[in-house]
Amino acid sequence: MNLKCTLGFHTWDGCTCTGCGKVRDEQHDWSKDCEKCSKCGKTRENQHEYTKDCEECSKCGKTLQVEIGGVCKTCGNRIIVSWDKKIYCIRCHINFKHDWSKDCEKCSKCDKARENQHDWSIDCEICCKCGKTRENQHNWSGCKCLICAKTRDEHHDWNGCTCSKCGKEQHDLQYCKCTKCFKTKHRFINNECINCGDVEQITIYCKYCTTSYTLGKNAMCMSNNELESMLGISFAGFKQSLIITKISEGAGGSKEDARTILKLAPSIGWECDKCKGHNKWNR
Repeated sequence: MNLKCTLGFHTWDGCTCTGCGKVRDEQHDWSKDCEKCSKCGKTRENQHEYTKDCEECSKCGKTLQVEIGGVCKTCGNRIIVSWDKKIYCIRCHINFKHDWSKDCEKCSKCDKARENQHDWSIDCEICCKCGKTRENQHNWSGCKCLICAKTRDEHHDWNGCTCSKCGKEQHDLQYCKCTKCFKTKHRFINNECINCGDVEQITIYCKYCTTSYTLGKNAMCMSNNELESMLGISFAGFKQSLIITKISEGAGGSKEDARTILKLAPSIGWECDKCKGHNKWNR
């Protein structure tokens, strides 16, 4: 130690004496790291400024170092990664990274911007990652965009009743049948078309002999007694078979009765007309 330092006349360079290396607790150099003096190595906590940039201190340029599974300096709890890849404290919910969820090109926390991060692949005018919108970006060819394949309900290219570009159908229906292409288009509610009254049907097969029978698609299972009570007719003398046509006009019921049975379907006790198997049906 030189004589000047011995006598107390130190040559200070900030917090450190250049002559003897003595350190004082003032004039530290925090320019390279807000939490560690570059001259003497003294440390302090919670001094970085991340309000302008979530990941880089605006005063010293230090990049935010967050250890997953480490300790949050604010509350002392564990730091985890969320399902959407955000790194945050499990207790105070501080997000330690940029938040691009509301705008792929602008952080909602610090307003930092970036470019070319939106995803317009599904819709040219709506980002599929953040929902940001833009206008007049589709390249329309009639009713279909050539870039993202989105369709619009105008400028169709009709081939008969079907658009050749998007596949939309537009029929001139009378009693559920198109007068142009003759396709049938029912509107079924509760197993019955509200326009023409037809019953939506399926075929079921006996599990034993594979004999097929036709019933309503969403048929509710009902017993003999329930059907008799609903229709006001008796099944006495009739075989308990799944063949709907056995209940017909002049045989204890009407055609409307047969339609009702088709919709509701028989259940326990009804047997296959061919092999007498009970209650084993495959749809």
